[in-house]
Amino acid sequence: MANRRLNHEVDVEGEAMPALLLRPDDARTGGGDVPGLVLVQEVFGVSDYLAWTADRLTRLGYAVLVPDLYWRVAPGTDLDDGDLDGAMAIAGNLDPERAVGDVVAALGALRGTDGVAGAGLLGFCLGGALAYVATAAADPDVCVSYYGSAIPDHLDAMGAIDCPTLFHFGDKDEYCSPDRVDLVEQAAATNPNTRFERYPSGGHAFDNAFSERFHQPRNATEAWGVTAAFLQRHLPPAQA
Repeated sequence: MANRRLNHEVDVEGEAMPALLLRPDDARTGGGDVPGLVLVQEVFGVSDYLAWTADRLTRLGYAVLVPDLYWRVAPGTDLDDGDLDGAMAIAGNLDPERAVGDVVAALGALRGTDGVAGAGLLGFCLGGALAYVATAAADPDVCVSYYGSAIPDHLDAMGAIDCPTLFHFGDKDEYCSPDRVDLVEQAAATNPNTRFERYPSGGHAFDNAFSERFHQPRNATEAWGVTAAFLQRHLPPAQA
């Protein structure tokens, strides 16, 4: 499947992983170095939503790298919630350990990109869990994880997180029940580097403005404000 957005490549052990790379306008940054964020996909691949989110982050002053984590199993995947079953089937073929390695490789590549100084991770859904595990395995400057429903299965990684890390979860998430969210919140409370935000009416993927099924504008707006402030505090963008 061709994906016209993929304009960049990341070296992964001698192979080329396709990615989207966006940079903020020089007028916004003064043309100097900018911090970077690896944006880690949800189950739909490098979709309209991911491209839109990457653009939002560039407007905050960040260079953004979006790796195609399906490059080994279904390269170029670009789906929406109209094909949720198809997206879940592709995600089921993903090797989580290799995907975490790809996220770590993307982080290293972004850090090595000319004009980028410092780099963090931000992930949604599938990517929220992968960003969390990659944060424990690597050394990002910051991490933001939205509703990573697999995180309760990897709570042992919480103690290895040593950068500022923000979690967003909703109590109405059909893929992560409140008792499992409780487990993440309790584990996060043991690590002073973490912040935990919980939304009583929040469902899964509430930030996805391209999804009629999942989007919750009020929760999305509140969470994005928290995310932007958290990033600007812990990985501040350049000032023009």
